[in-house]
Amino acid sequence: MRQTYRSRALAKLLGTYERAKAMFVIDNLLEDDDGISFDDESPSFMVFIHAKSKLSYLSRSRYSKQRGCRKSDMKFFEDDLKEKDDGTQWMNDAEFKKK
Repeated sequence: MRQTYRSRALAKLLGTYERAKAMFVIDNLLEDDDGISFDDESPSFMVFIHAKSKLSYLSRSRYSKQRGCRKSDMKFFEDDLKEKDDGTQWMNDAEFKKK
């Protein structure tokens, strides 16, 4: 069965999240002698939080990548509104409305 790009990206990110979570837990178990305190600036915690935020964004978003603006550089009516040296325009009002 063929998978979409989004479902493949979601599965890959889920694996990354699970590995980061496991690394964070193991890091805390190995370093903590006195209980359940953790260092919120440790690299394993930062990787875990980053993976969690990316996973939550992708799971609630329709798109897997940031979408760019597709606004065209073409300006259709700017040339039609320019005036000649004598103050007239190259199109009359009826031609402009038809366009």
